Amino acid sequence: MNTMRKLVAQLLLCVLGGGLLTACSSEEEMLQIPEGKGYVKLALNTDMGFQTKAVDESYYRNLENYMIDITNSEGVKVGTYTGTTIPTEMIELNNDTYSIKAYCGEDKAASTKTMYVEGIQNFDINSNQVTKVTVNCAPVCARVKVIYEGMEEYFTDWSATFNTKALDESSFVYKKDETDPLYLKVNKNEKISVNFSLTSTTGKRTTIDKTYELSPNEALTITVKPTIDSGNLGITIEINDQTNDIPIDIEIPSDWV
Repeated sequence: MNTMRKLVAQLLLCVLGGGLLTACSSEEEMLQIPEGKGYVKLALNTDMGFQTKAVDESYYRNLENYMIDITNSEGVKVGTYTGTTIPTEMIELNNDTYSIKAYCGEDKAASTKTMYVEGIQNFDINSNQVTKVTVNCAPVCARVKVIYEGMEEYFTDWSATFNTKALDESSFVYKKDETDPLYLKVNKNEKISVNFSLTSTTGKRTTIDKTYELSPNEALTITVKPTIDSGNLGITIEINDQTNDIPIDIEIPSDWV
């Protein structure tokens, strides 16, 4: 009888021991990757520090406001997620070259209400491999602020009209009572044109054309104010390109583990 009890006890230990070994095995170790396929596991990190007071920081911190698209080499979307619907399990993909795009906000040529951030990264899926990719998102716009000082004494109306490549045939008029920053979609080192229009208290109207160079993720402050020189009314336009309080790089790591 004692011999039988010892045998049963040994069998139970073997079973329990085997179960513990299985439970401790990692998901990656247990995963059987089919031939011609690979697996990815996606996660987003939006712990970012915004440096601007011009937009609602919480909007860009909220995962629910992000969209993530995965596209294959033929341009077909194989996965679309929000920041909160990213699968926690492995994502199976065929061997191919893919592109992941993470984005937030509204993609507009010009806006005083919103900006747009985007990141695109290509990656490959190979047989029996797991790929790790990091997507770095940054604003596609430049931030411009026009400040009018002391205009009311000499002028009845004034405005600044902006033209960019993204605006195409249209333009954006930054009116005299506008106080919010303007977010302009621009290319790197793009030359934008600004037309300042002013109407004096005597009814005379004049325009001043200026050109400035801007790139995405840059900021520019333009200060317009009247001057009196020998009794003649003039205008000075001061430029400050050291006020880059637009968010700089927004890093959204996508950990494929």
